[in-house]
Amino acid sequence: MKSQLILIIITICLFIFSNCPAENNRSQSGLPATEQSADTVSANECKAADILPQVDALLAGHTFESHYLIIRNQFVLSIWLVIPELDPCATKNEVAANSRLAFVKGIRICHIVASQIPCVREVFNAINPMIVDKRYNCWYRDIIPLQNLPADQSPSDEELIQAVTRRDMKYSYSRTIPPRMQDYADILDTTAWKEFRASIQRILCKKPGRCNCAAYPMYLNDYCIVQVYWQALTEKDLTDTYALECMTQIAQSFATISLAITRLEMSVVNNDGKLAVYGKVDAHAFRSKDDGLSLKDEIRLYHMP
Repeated sequence: MKSQLILIIITICLFIFSNCPAENNRSQSGLPATEQSADTVSANECKAADILPQVDALLAGHTFESHYLIIRNQFVLSIWLVIPELDPCATKNEVAANSRLAFVKGIRICHIVASQIPCVREVFNAINPMIVDKRYNCWYRDIIPLQNLPADQSPSDEELIQAVTRRDMKYSYSRTIPPRMQDYADILDTTAWKEFRASIQRILCKKPGRCNCAAYPMYLNDYCIVQVYWQALTEKDLTDTYALECMTQIAQSFATISLAITRLEMSVVNNDGKLAVYGKVDAHAFRSKDDGLSLKDEIRLYHMP
């Protein structure tokens, strides 16, 4: 009897021990915590807002803008980037070479961002490169599905080109005419642009830290548009009164800089990145109006469905 009692006690202890919680130095996966890779990132941990500071760090030293939004039902990371090697005075015979350089630089920067920031592929469907020269002439603009970018860490230029062109490029823009050099007389340089961009940050960003907002000029063929995006933080931000107030302040700011703007386009996205409110105003309106109320009348406002 005594030996049977001892056997029963041992059996009970083994059962209890086998059902005890794992030690603190082991994760739920069963591996010691110290053995889990710090680079292991699950899709649930990846957030679009956390990616923007990583893009900032990766492109530090460049003149660029980045933000995210939904374009044609795709969640897109947009990157506007100045490439100093592009010639803003390219002649008709030099346009093709400049456009190819912009194309290669554009798809290369998309690949770098997708390769060095793992969450980019987890969160976004595509990258929207907008490549301009130091006078803001756009040479290449596109929406590149991330599935078309090679997973290879170091593809050649030709491998990148083949991968990207292996799809419908109907949304691509490539410059085919020389830039208008007559617009260069009083245009602000990239240093002045950075200073101006910082000055309107308080309008675009209403919270501490990196906001989902951007502003950038682009000469498309022979006219200049400026696109401004920011994310609404509350439902109030999407009302006509509040949106018009912000848009008026932005338009008044752009009236003070030397840039031959044709049209100013302003977009407010919601928390999901979907375009909610869109406003546009022709440059002659905000350059000739110094009365805020009158300028509001010139802004055409649209609410997206």
